[in-house]
Amino acid sequence: MLTIGDLDSQIQIQSGVSSQDEMGGSKIVWGGANIRNEYAKVEWKDGSSEENENRVSGITYIEFTIRDNGNADISANKFRVAFPILNGVLNVPTTQYYTVEGVRLWGGRNKWRTLICSVNSNDMNTYIG
Repeated sequence: MLTIGDLDSQIQIQSGVSSQDEMGGSKIVWGGANIRNEYAKVEWKDGSSEENENRVSGITYIEFTIRDNGNADISANKFRVAFPILNGVLNVPTTQYYTVEGVRLWGGRNKWRTLICSVNSNDMNTYIG
């Protein structure tokens, strides 16, 4: 059974906005006005790696469980999680970004929201704060 005391890690949930890059292509800009800090229970899951054309790439899976207060708009592929953060502030050398791939509601009256996330070792994201 999960308790409030299990939510011992600070995370930052960021939404993405579609934009154009310098060449006219599409890119996602993260952050901006829709940033929220939450306390979460962090659980590392299995990952995988593969070698393709002499390049090794890996995917790491992680789940962040938060209280479901006002977080109904969080959906897959439109949000990402920045972790770890300290006192609500990103630490650029250590903060990693995890793409939300799925959301699971659970507990009595859907009390908890688990964000199922991944990070690809080749992922290049842009942060605009």
